[in-house]
Amino acid sequence: MYWVYFCASCRFFAHVKCATQQTNSIAGPSNSNTEQEDGSLIQFPVKNVSTDLIAPFLIRQKVLPDIDDALSTIIPTTNQPRCFNYNHHPHPLTLVIFSNEVGTAVVGEQKNVIDDEGEMMLCDACITPIHKSCPPHMYYSCDKCKFFLHLSCYNLPSRLEHDHGEGLHKLSLDCSFEIDVKCASMPAVIRHEANRQLKLIGRYVKEDQDFVNCSACGYTISYYDRYAYASENCDFNLHLACAMLPRIVRHKLDKHPLPLAYPPYSHHSGDIYCEICEEEIHPKRWTYYCRECDQFFHHDCLTQSADEYRNIKFGHQLVLENCHRSDHPLTFTVGSLRHTCSLCPNIVYDAIAFECASCYFSCCRRCAGIYVHK
Repeated sequence: MYWVYFCASCRFFAHVKCATQQTNSIAGPSNSNTEQEDGSLIQFPVKNVSTDLIAPFLIRQKVLPDIDDALSTIIPTTNQPRCFNYNHHPHPLTLVIFSNEVGTAVVGEQKNVIDDEGEMMLCDACITPIHKSCPPHMYYSCDKCKFFLHLSCYNLPSRLEHDHGEGLHKLSLDCSFEIDVKCASMPAVIRHEANRQLKLIGRYVKEDQDFVNCSACGYTISYYDRYAYASENCDFNLHLACAMLPRIVRHKLDKHPLPLAYPPYSHHSGDIYCEICEEEIHPKRWTYYCRECDQFFHHDCLTQSADEYRNIKFGHQLVLENCHRSDHPLTFTVGSLRHTCSLCPNIVYDAIAFECASCYFSCCRRCAGIYVHK
């Protein structure tokens, strides 16, 4: 019964009051000091985790010297050890400098380095690719196995102070609180390209706090999520995982890189449907979209397995003599050869498993844990 502003091409509605308030706030006078201060905020999604997220974190931790623009951080390459014994790996690590002949695979805006077998090289600390297109043009590698470290991850502090909602104290091996390297590197205030006008402030979600919905996925942000980002008036909110969604992903259903897309989808008229679950996509939710094929994907459909295994590096091999031939090492991977474990009825297809490249033997992680213990 009330007047609204309406975009027919993307089904975008706005109350008259909401639309005029937003217009006034954007077009109104600005504070130059605030704008200058906000210029150093990291904008998500980041292109490169090691340089755009972890390197500024090292500056905040005073591991690296502060510079005027934290977003253009280059890890110092002088005085880096050429070879050293790393506490968390049994073999020495060697400093590798990129050559022009290094193999790369282009994904979106990045050139991911590949090894001699054509596999993408992942850092063992942050589990993100080793890039050639971003400085510094070097990394640490183990000559005996596929163990790699970004220069920024090599400089990660062995201990840090972190307020995780239970009070500020040093995090170390005797603390029951554990935090991933990427989550620890997240700054207190960020921007996101989905709404560049807003500063998003990181907050711990309290148990008695009124629940709000995430602007990316539409699901509730609750106490069990622990941490989230919100604008000052809480009209734009993000789960931590949604704020960290990658800029570009790949999927077997589309041969092109899929960039993260935000509403309104003015370039596409009518209803839109996810190519994976075939259900309608809410017109105000984030999606991954291929313009060449005109295909939309729910971001949670597309990244469900990727999110579950985001911090796992596959490809390592081990020998389990008690359950399989010693001359047939098993590869740590996502199950693809068999639908069930060779030792028990557990499903291993599309789940964490150990597979033999020489035969059709597969082992679920439960059975592998039993035999490793033995």
